[in-house]
Amino acid sequence: MELIIVITIILVLAGAAIGGTSGIIRNLRFTNTFNKMVLMVQQARSNAITGKNEQSYGINIQSSVFQIFAGTSTTVIETLQAPTNLVFSTKGSLTCAAAATIEFTSLKATTTLKCNGIDEKQLEVSLCNDSACTTNKKSFLINKAAGIPQVR
Repeated sequence: MELIIVITIILVLAGAAIGGTSGIIRNLRFTNTFNKMVLMVQQARSNAITGKNEQSYGINIQSSVFQIFAGTSTTVIETLQAPTNLVFSTKGSLTCAAAATIEFTSLKATTTLKCNGIDEKQLEVSLCNDSACTTNKKSFLINKAAGIPQVR
């Protein structure tokens, strides 16, 4: 009888532990994706400054895809797909519902920020749990002058 009670207690505790870890794993995945976004922007800027092989490097951002490119936006170096239920969101003076581009020109460290094709002075890039970006939001800001992502 005592053995059955001990096993029941262990099963109850194990069930509670398993239920709590799903939220932790979801948060880790969210944070990992955000950190990867910032790293990709830093990598594009670094490649442009050092002048590796191409005239420019940049990032294309759409709702579920974050891509680093070299030269023209057709030469994709790396793609980051948003995990399930996560959305990349961008905001300049207008909300960039369609797409945004961050481009760094070689050797000059000049930055071009475009939101729906319109030049911007600064661009906020976010990772959210929903398309309205109302819950669980992490973002960074890029100013055209510096081109360095500033995590908020």
